[in-house]
Amino acid sequence: MPRLQILQHKSYHPYLESNKQRVRDDEAKAAALEAEEERTALSENSTTRLEHLRNPTRIAAPSTTFREAGTDASALLAAHRSEKIKAERREEKKRLEYDWPRNEEKRRKRERDSQADSSSRQSERKQNSTTASGHINFWEGMEKVSHALAISFATDVIPDLTLF
Repeated sequence: MPRLQILQHKSYHPYLESNKQRVRDDEAKAAALEAEEERTALSENSTTRLEHLRNPTRIAAPSTTFREAGTDASALLAAHRSEKIKAERREEKKRLEYDWPRNEEKRRKRERDSQADSSSRQSERKQNSTTASGHINFWEGMEKVSHALAISFATDVIPDLTLF
């Protein structure tokens, strides 16, 4: 028996136009409330600073009245928003720079790694024994152990296997 497809009849279905409109309205209210809170916080901050500049000896209490021209307040609000956007962009740039470093930093890291690799290769070359003809003997350690075992069997002494 097939399952009933009744989701479109439910009031909580996310793709119903009424629910979409409700979400849009809620987002608009939240944006307006946030803008109003930002505007009031900015105006309170500016009045406090103004009172402090007028009388720097006493600590000014925040005032609830704001009697500046509307253009000045909107200019302050626009400046505050632009500073906020710039700060967010700087933080985003720092995060991206941390996640994906620039090509210059990658190049420096590659150079450091290549220098470290070349120095380790040179030290390995010095440690590896070479034959008289210049070939590297990869089995030198095994040969030393087998030679030590052969000597120990001849002299009945326990070999030191830590040579390898």
